[in-house]
Amino acid sequence: MPAFFAYLAHSRNEWDIIDIDEQIPGAQTDRLRRELASGDYLVAESETICPYVRMDTGWQEFFAARPRKMRSNINRLRRRVEKLGEVHVRCENQWPELNDAMDCYAEIESRSWKVEKSLDIASDREHYFFYVGLARTFGQQGSFELRILECAGKPIASTFGIRANGVFQSLKIAHDRSYDRYSPGTVLESYELENLFGEDVELYEFMGSFLANKLMWTSTVHRTSNIHIYQRQPRLKVFFFVYFMFKRRIKNMLKRIGQFDKVDRFLKRFPNNPFLRH
Repeated sequence: MPAFFAYLAHSRNEWDIIDIDEQIPGAQTDRLRRELASGDYLVAESETICPYVRMDTGWQEFFAARPRKMRSNINRLRRRVEKLGEVHVRCENQWPELNDAMDCYAEIESRSWKVEKSLDIASDREHYFFYVGLARTFGQQGSFELRILECAGKPIASTFGIRANGVFQSLKIAHDRSYDRYSPGTVLESYELENLFGEDVELYEFMGSFLANKLMWTSTVHRTSNIHIYQRQPRLKVFFFVYFMFKRRIKNMLKRIGQFDKVDRFLKRFPNNPFLRH
């Protein structure tokens, strides 16, 4: 952490805004907040929830406790995919085998909806090699796990994450959008969970507060903090005021008078408006 703060101080001219997302409340997060506040930055905080699955039962017991409609849907999707051809879930967790597996993931992602929004890891060279670096580092100890759902020999979905200290942290998932009607990502996710319930894993973390659809698997969540750091530049001060002061006061007022949901629905028609951020 001292190295991180030193880096921020020595590279002030190279960055404007930094978001440190999904920090678990505790002494380390408190220290991070204090150090940043004392560093002549504008600092704000927002809250998120991150779903997780506690794996202290077996898969069958866990699955039986899911809502009946959800169980029926998962079983139906599995059967539909199986009708397309033989289904196989391939798992790689060692380097250098993971190198080719990462290429396979990127190729599947290139056929997904993420490309249009530039959310695929291959759209940014540094972004891609960050994940390859994770695969190399953690793959050397068998902790990086990448799964590929193959149907009739064709890869149609893939996901990867890191397993360490009894926790599996899911990082990325993608599927071929030509198979959208089969929900192959959800099917692969179900097989991954089923597999990990049989392993020495205590928690499965979805690693993303924006993944609200993951709440279909669980009602347990981590309540986390996002720390937002702005440089004290004129234009950034304006942004900071709009996002973290003016916006929050307006939201609180709308909630008091019972109009927040109505205004929220209206604003969602305009995806670039600042009230949808933080």
